[in-house]
Amino acid sequence: MTDTTAASLARTSDDYARFGLDPTTVAQWEDGARTDNRSGTYEWWYFDAHLDGGAKVVVVFHNKDIVNPNRPLSPLLRLSLDLPDGRSYEKLIDFPAESWSAATDRADVRIGDNRFAGDLHTYRITATADELSVDITLTGQIRPWRPATGHMVFGADGALEFGWLPSVPQGAVTGSYTVDGVTKEVTGVGYHDHNWGNVGLLNIIHDWYWARGQAGPYSVIASYITAAEKYGHQAIPVFLLARDGEIVADDASLVRFETDDVYTDDVTGKPVASVGRYVFERGDERIVVTFDRARDLVRARMVDELSPVKRLLAKLARFDGAYLRFAGPMTVTVYRAGRAGRGVRRRRDLGADVLRACASGWAVGDGWLIAGGSSLSADGKGRLRPDALVSSTSLAATRSPRCSTELTKVSEKRVRLLDRQSRQGGILALGRGGDERRRVPRDTSSRANSCTGARWTRAWSQTGWMPTYLAFLRAINLGARRQFPKDRIRRAVESIGCDDVETYINTGNVRFSTRMRSIPRIESALEAAFYQDRDFAVPTIVFGRDEFAAVAADADTLAQEHPGAARQYVELLRSAPAPAVAAQLEAATTHVVRGRAMHTLLAAAAPPPGGGDTARFARLLGVSTSRTANVVRAIAQRWC
Repeated sequence: MTDTTAASLARTSDDYARFGLDPTTVAQWEDGARTDNRSGTYEWWYFDAHLDGGAKVVVVFHNKDIVNPNRPLSPLLRLSLDLPDGRSYEKLIDFPAESWSAATDRADVRIGDNRFAGDLHTYRITATADELSVDITLTGQIRPWRPATGHMVFGADGALEFGWLPSVPQGAVTGSYTVDGVTKEVTGVGYHDHNWGNVGLLNIIHDWYWARGQAGPYSVIASYITAAEKYGHQAIPVFLLARDGEIVADDASLVRFETDDVYTDDVTGKPVASVGRYVFERGDERIVVTFDRARDLVRARMVDELSPVKRLLAKLARFDGAYLRFAGPMTVTVYRAGRAGRGVRRRRDLGADVLRACASGWAVGDGWLIAGGSSLSADGKGRLRPDALVSSTSLAATRSPRCSTELTKVSEKRVRLLDRQSRQGGILALGRGGDERRRVPRDTSSRANSCTGARWTRAWSQTGWMPTYLAFLRAINLGARRQFPKDRIRRAVESIGCDDVETYINTGNVRFSTRMRSIPRIESALEAAFYQDRDFAVPTIVFGRDEFAAVAADADTLAQEHPGAARQYVELLRSAPAPAVAAQLEAATTHVVRGRAMHTLLAAAAPPPGGGDTARFARLLGVSTSRTANVVRAIAQRWC
């Protein structure tokens, strides 16, 4: 029986023959016109760049607006410019059909006097829209690449197609932009891809995560597409990892996609993952690329951009497509078989060093998404560009932390390399129907179980070594008057010059790097920043990563030594108690003091910390905050 629900990335020898492709080489004609502009097809050539100094530019040449692929040829130029001074420009210019030309043997697309031309290595892009113009040269640093044939095919005979060619996965940018007659010469890092299809994307795709970033010597393109319900929600992953310009992993059939911290966005009503993770496994090698959502830049419903008539039709068709843009850090983790990895319970054959760094300067969103319902013959695509995504509305910019690097000897090789040009972003494109919200199952089985073992930690910035710390806030989010959202915590921490800031759950747990060396000084600076933001005092306890890893290890040891304990808490202390005070605390059999932590092990009927004898010792403990042992272990796994 013929399978009418098939959805896949075309990759067989017959597929290569069908599309006339060489499995090992991308030919120039592949970046030429791939459609004849007839009704039902669409095509566009895309370019974006992050420029030194903080500006961001996006240029797209469309043969038609993909929200209406059934239209005849109707050229469209999209030109976006986001400046470091906060000015943002988004231009969308329609042109007559006779202004369009596109070569079939190479990339040479013209819309009137605007031109997008190149040979898979060097491209010249010139475009003008009202008071804006750009003249850019893009020179490839990574060879042209496509995922298998670059064709996603749907249906029994694979006649429905969407094509994607990353002609320049990463390249150097030179040129200029002009605003209101003022021209600025620029350099930077850019990207170009080419897309085409013969079926509306929202007819074949339910949702799409797409990410791209540069991180030190690493460049990443990662995508996870979930086909529409009629195609069985079939997954189509895409993955590319390059190091120093050479592709080292690109077989997406070896990739597993995971999400964490899924929540419902209150603007779009869609489930959104705060963390997207791509796990590539090949023999003894395992590579994990993680994109963390640090802040939202755009949250929008597709219908808000339609005309009133189309908005009504979309409502009748129950279309509620949406897109989201976000910015945040990217982590590349490389596991290899080798020397024994101390402290890793599940993969004792792993061992390596950690190099981490955060992005520097302005992180600017780019990319776009347009989606629509099937009755409107509309399309949808989501993209993650270096720090975020761009939509058909204005671009957004956000200040990312100043550059820091951290090298940690641990039991796994975790590379978080986001240098001055490192950028990452995210998008979730969701399809029709409020009830049609499919979530990818969370899979955390690849995580190590503990952070114990020898280690040394240091971090680097342009001004010297920067250590990483963990901060624990006391008594927040417990009532209406002491609310402290995680995004406000991050901003407050960044306001005192801290980098690589990340929070975990709502109890007030923060990781960051700073040039400050004194823990009391850090605690004072954080408390002042928190008070300025909240207008109430937030006592804060700061630990070094090694010190906190030891606390987590002690929690594990004590749990094994006290198997009868039903509950376990850890009181994190600003100062280690004097020996006499520690002796008083430990005189109660439920308490064990280890350095700046008091571990409390309770029977099922015993009162939790804050009641019973713990309350009587509050004066002796000084400033402190409590966490469950499970939270302590989770934080250690995440940040140590």
